[in-house]
Amino acid sequence: MQESVRFLGPDEPSPEAAAALHGGATVLLPLGGLIDKVAETARLEREIGRITKDLGRSEGKLQNASFVERASQLKHIEITTGGKRADGPGFFYQPTVVAGARQEDE
Repeated sequence: MQESVRFLGPDEPSPEAAAALHGGATVLLPLGGLIDKVAETARLEREIGRITKDLGRSEGKLQNASFVERASQLKHIEITTGGKRADGPGFFYQPTVVAGARQEDE
């Protein structure tokens, strides 16, 4: 365990580190050798892909009139905004926010 503090000069590059702001100072905790950047980048890219896929699925459901209609019939769900066809030509559905949905709901 290193128990020292070192101040960087004004033109000295900072090491790869976790940073925290405290008052007017930036505190750096060097992470060299503690995190495998390639593996962590790959993990984060997989996570972003999973979340993007989930978001697309959720957006698709919220733009589907029959899904929103079924959801609005559940007593614990409230359609807080949207939930209707958009004005104008085409089959566009308003962006919709559903409150009160549970994990086990569709």
